[in-house]
Amino acid sequence: MVPSDLNDLATPPRVMVHADFHEKIALLHLLEESDRLSFRGKSDIIEGYGNGLFCVPKNTTTDRLILDGRPANLLQTPPGKFILSMASASTLCGMYLSKDEKLLMSGDDLSNFFYTFKVNDERVSRNFLHWKIPVDIARTFKSFPERLQEEDFVFACLCTLAMGD
Repeated sequence: MVPSDLNDLATPPRVMVHADFHEKIALLHLLEESDRLSFRGKSDIIEGYGNGLFCVPKNTTTDRLILDGRPANLLQTPPGKFILSMASASTLCGMYLSKDEKLLMSGDDLSNFFYTFKVNDERVSRNFLHWKIPVDIARTFKSFPERLQEEDFVFACLCTLAMGD
């Protein structure tokens, strides 16, 4: 849900895709190979609220791709109270166990699954990268849509959820 008046929002933080040009193109190829790439035109996005992208080490052999979604997050109304409390240990404070009871819990690191989710068109447009890509380059990708052929530049978008999203 986008606020009706962008003038009421704080100035979005400066973000960038932390890579040189050739690394960015290689990244787009990797995203396309895994069906995580889409393109949007200027009229499909809210300029100034693009996302940055960077990597952090996950382990000795793998990096984790992080979407810096702070600008785009300014455009969203926070979800309900139940979602906001999901990561808080305070949700356990009201539980009382008898001496013979045990609280057993398990979970999985959701971050391992973010990139398997497909998102709707609105979310794809929200997940645009702060990087204007000349159409001559973008049209070489199979995911480049015919409807954007007449644009001067386009924006690459993640069509999945992402860390930081």
